Amino acid sequence: MIPDDGFIPFFRQATPIDAIETSKIGSRPAKRTGASTLSDLRAIPWVFSWSQARFHITSWFGLGHALDRLQKEQPEAYGQLKSSVKTDDFIHYVLQNVDVSVAEADEHLMQAYADLVEDAEVRGRLMKVFMDELHAIRSQLDRLLGRSFAERRAKEYYSGQLRAGLLNRLHERQIELLRQWRAQREDKPEAAAQTHTDLMLTINAIAGALGATG
Repeated sequence: MIPDDGFIPFFRQATPIDAIETSKIGSRPAKRTGASTLSDLRAIPWVFSWSQARFHITSWFGLGHALDRLQKEQPEAYGQLKSSVKTDDFIHYVLQNVDVSVAEADEHLMQAYADLVEDAEVRGRLMKVFMDELHAIRSQLDRLLGRSFAERRAKEYYSGQLRAGLLNRLHERQIELLRQWRAQREDKPEAAAQTHTDLMLTINAIAGALGATG
């Protein structure tokens, strides 16, 4: 689903994972051995960094594609799944959780964080993958759960609308600080230290507003 070529640089530049790795928020380090690989990264910083950048891919990526294939290749099984949403508590619970997470994904902010990725080819290629998947899962949720998100989860929808103004400013500030901190780290350690403090404040604020870390 996700091309291997360029994914790690994209992840490390489009999310605040490098700042999160410096934080003391758990009993264990973010990496198991210190290598910059997905297999070495622990689950909490992996989820935390994607949620900070408003991708939230850890809860929905690939599901829209899988459901599209099921609908196309096994329409009878897809019909059974759709019917079971109303009768099977587990399936309903899983899709409801995916629904809430997808609603937290923000295309505008995703693109704003992706603009931190230096390689334009990698940025464009992977953002197309992410956006295609996001559109697929949104369409499938509307089809399986019925009605639009605003209609089926009005409380969460309007809560998100109310928070968006202030949250967007926090995200914009975090992006600005990430760019600044990364530029300062090697040559301007004192300035980088102050920027890092400000950056961590935005991470804490966004986590508090979203009610989620990893």
